[in-house]
Amino acid sequence: MTVGSIITGLVRGVWHLFWGLIVGTLRRLTIGNVVRLAVLCAVGYGIWRVLTSPMLDIKTLEIRGPVEALGLQEVTQTVSDKVEGNLLTVDIEGIKNAVKSIGWIKDVEVIRLWPDSLYINVIRHKAIAIWDDGRLVSDAGALFSSNDEPIDNLVKMPTFGGDPQYVSEMVRMYPSFQKEAAKIGARVKAVNVTFRGSWSVTLDSDYFEALTVELGRALVSNGPVMRLTQVMDNFDRVCEMMHGWPARIDARYRNAFAAKLPDKAGQASWKLAQSVKKTEADKKTESAKDKEKQPEVKSAAPTPTSTQKKDVKVAPQSQSAPKPAVQPKAQAPSVTPTSHGTAVEGAEIDLSGAGF
Repeated sequence: MTVGSIITGLVRGVWHLFWGLIVGTLRRLTIGNVVRLAVLCAVGYGIWRVLTSPMLDIKTLEIRGPVEALGLQEVTQTVSDKVEGNLLTVDIEGIKNAVKSIGWIKDVEVIRLWPDSLYINVIRHKAIAIWDDGRLVSDAGALFSSNDEPIDNLVKMPTFGGDPQYVSEMVRMYPSFQKEAAKIGARVKAVNVTFRGSWSVTLDSDYFEALTVELGRALVSNGPVMRLTQVMDNFDRVCEMMHGWPARIDARYRNAFAAKLPDKAGQASWKLAQSVKKTEADKKTESAKDKEKQPEVKSAAPTPTSTQKKDVKVAPQSQSAPKPAVQPKAQAPSVTPTSHGTAVEGAEIDLSGAGF
């Protein structure tokens, strides 16, 4: 409970108390009661003037959080439609519930900022995938709609689809699917679960566009992940046997899986990938051999300086003494201090002319 809500409650309580006293006084009308009634009316008028004072009008909304331009406009419009009264009488809970009704907002905090502002801190859902009907999937397993998700994030997201009751399970297994796909240099492009609970994962990489792996039902907690692990651990060996990327893989068998023969495009892209890998391996081998051939360079012993007190032997003048090798002093690399700034997201909107 904030200070503003406490003050609002006290003012409303006093107002109801005075109103009850006025009604009670009118029922027993005497000279003394008339005086009391006049005093009560004066006090009530003063309270009314405080509650309706233009000094407490809401003039500014301070909105904070990771909000894009369209989202900022949506939040501002929602709050503007809900604001009634001034800073003292405004319904904070009503504003909070209205903002939380926006699909992409997970939670919101609304606070009075005296003398004329409302502070609104927005916490949005974190999207990790796109549902097949256009909605987004949050990291908490919720489906929501959003019109201000950055395009850079959308293009990197996989597609989830099938029965919505399995959304939470998809979110839970998705990191494990990604980890297994990384074993062959691929990434998860799509995850699908039918209404019967049958799982499938589609992978893509720099060499093949889409490879669907049928994983079957989740008879145990991580059954689909275990089947994908079995496929990924034997994937390279299968590709070598088939001389190409499999067109499709069915891993719904116990301790086995079936692979469909690659088409011509799959064979050509696999051969290209093998040549690229061989070239990279040859470069690493040549680099290692070059390092072995380089002779070891020994640094000369340091010569005594004038500041060091050591015995120095002087050769006779008839013999030419060799000059000691002078090693240049290595200069310490200059270090430029860097500071990590804190990005503050949000905006302040002036509503002094909004007519609240």
